[in-house]
Amino acid sequence: MKTFSGEQARKLTARWHVFLIALVLFMLATVFWHSYYEAAFQGLIYNDAMDYASIARNIALGKGLISQYLTPLGLAHHGVPQPDIWRAPLWPLVLACFQKVFGFIDEASALAGGCCFAASAVLVFLLGCRFFNIFVGIGSSLLFIFSRQILNFSVSGLTEPLAILLMLSWVFALSSFPVRRWWGGLLAGGIAGFFYLCRYNAILFLLPGMVYWVWRYFQDFSQQSQSAEGTANCRNLQLQSYNNYLSEEPEQKRRPYLVAIFKSLLFLLGFFLVVSPWLGRNFVLTGNPFFSLQKYEPAMFTKTYPDYSLYMIPERIDVLAFVRDHQDELLVKIREGWNSFQKEFSTSEFTGVAVFVFWCFLFSLVLPFGKKYPRQRGLRLLLTSCFFFQLLALLPLHYISRLFIIFAPFYMIYAAGAVWWLVTSSGEHLLLPLYRRLLAVLVLTIFTIGGVWANFPDFKPQLAGPHPRELRSAVLQDVAKVVPGDMVVVSNEGHLFAWYGGRYACKLPYSPVLLEEVCRLAPVEALFVSNWITWNLPEADPAWIKFYLQRPEHFQNFKLVKIYPDCSLLYLRQE
Repeated sequence: MKTFSGEQARKLTARWHVFLIALVLFMLATVFWHSYYEAAFQGLIYNDAMDYASIARNIALGKGLISQYLTPLGLAHHGVPQPDIWRAPLWPLVLACFQKVFGFIDEASALAGGCCFAASAVLVFLLGCRFFNIFVGIGSSLLFIFSRQILNFSVSGLTEPLAILLMLSWVFALSSFPVRRWWGGLLAGGIAGFFYLCRYNAILFLLPGMVYWVWRYFQDFSQQSQSAEGTANCRNLQLQSYNNYLSEEPEQKRRPYLVAIFKSLLFLLGFFLVVSPWLGRNFVLTGNPFFSLQKYEPAMFTKTYPDYSLYMIPERIDVLAFVRDHQDELLVKIREGWNSFQKEFSTSEFTGVAVFVFWCFLFSLVLPFGKKYPRQRGLRLLLTSCFFFQLLALLPLHYISRLFIIFAPFYMIYAAGAVWWLVTSSGEHLLLPLYRRLLAVLVLTIFTIGGVWANFPDFKPQLAGPHPRELRSAVLQDVAKVVPGDMVVVSNEGHLFAWYGGRYACKLPYSPVLLEEVCRLAPVEALFVSNWITWNLPEADPAWIKFYLQRPEHFQNFKLVKIYPDCSLLYLRQE
């Protein structure tokens, strides 16, 4: 019978404790998420969520990555049926799996987010344990589970739940996978690849992640060299004494740098092995492996192209030329984005945590954790670099605050770690270790309860009114009767037709005169202008509001066939 030493038995017991606590936290996250879902889920209310769901349905039906929600700008690149040239593919692929099981319903998107949420809660706990200790892991995981913003995103149908899970997985891989093993860098790069396929801006993290991985290798090499000092019989360079290594020939001194380059290449190889099928597909479709309609966003939210108006114009533009010729407009855009960032930087809506928890995180950035908690060494710099890389990239592109929610788990971990460190360090010469630990547990418990209470989710959110699918049920039924499934509906509410109507729907062109060009690029059969045109499409030409108010009987090749009780208009194309 196999026996264990005292140290081995303690390690085995500790692992079982971690496993059991992780299981309990997973169950708690699942139960609490389901309670929130039952109370607060209203269906898919975000346009992007409906778009992802409609792409996922096409995947589940075996039609491939086809977009049923079109834009005039997209039609300038590819006709109908249109391969997805806008969204990253991983979230629709995940949603397709859930739709296969639960059907083509809003709830499938929410359940996918819920699974990511519960898995993320466990990863927060494991990272807290790895960086600090089991108590910090529990506290930070509870802050995550009861975060109002995290829970809201988990039922939204947006990419945030998967992006948070992949960000946590990537940091876990970077900090935990063995740096000396060839497969460690390969897998860390591979997870970065999946992160990119979930959200394109994740490519900004590739360089900081690779630098951190190489830095870990040099740290490991240095520790090995110093631990081998005084060893007489060494079989390779990594086991030679540090002093002997300093006296080696230049060729031998270069070896660790060559190994570092090799590890960087393995990291990149892992990334490109994962993303290469998607890049190859994009290259075949567009001639650019990294193509996305999002490449036009530097020109958007400017005076020339306010808000998302460029998506409404069926014309390709030279983005670099626009940036060169409209630098003043771009600077105004950057300044407005920076002002928005400054206003919301420390708010709970931006950070996903209570305000005082976030300030504790900021304080943790200057605390000397290194000696006590060496496993998290270098990660604060990595996370800070990723944060500012993303901010610097989004300001000229399009500043979207919700994209920063992926950093929320690390605010929680480091804030809880800071509380623990402060208590145990401040009482170092006043209390015995056991009492310091008990005091730290007590203070961390109070801190966690306060953080949960200050940011507890709202189980009775105010309803803005009936869900759009109910408001537009009549027109969805009418269009289903008179418009063939392979034809296109142009509307200011195209997402509804794409997801709930199960048909091709195109965003309203910038002005009524551009409708003719859209009809040339796509087989348009119907035009639906809802009563929301007066307020929910501010970037459109005011001529659409005039069109809506005048209700012309005929327009181009379209004829007005129905006016709904809410004054929405349905036109059908006449031959």
